[in-house]
Amino acid sequence: MTTQSITTPKAMSEKEAIDKLQQLKEKERTLNEKLIRMKAESSSVSKELDALKADARAEFGTDNLEELRALYRKNMEENSASIIQFSKGLEDIELILGHVESQLKELDQQGA
Repeated sequence: MTTQSITTPKAMSEKEAIDKLQQLKEKERTLNEKLIRMKAESSSVSKELDALKADARAEFGTDNLEELRALYRKNMEENSASIIQFSKGLEDIELILGHVESQLKELDQQGA
């Protein structure tokens, strides 16, 4: 059977105890300041998130992330279709203008 020895901290001198207490108080103060900053930042971020959610609901009818992603994908697909349609329309116009240009050249050659 093994025995475990319980160690007790060695006694500090009065100066060591005072120095240690000062260090711990400074550490406590620093941590408390950090906690206060973090609470303030958390509150600010929460307010900003609430505002963004309200904007999303107003503009898109939802603040649900998955619904917003689906809406984004749908809009991207519609945009792609519109771009393809626009490109086709320009190609058709270009083709028509090419025919008109050819006809004008023919008329010009006939009149000359």
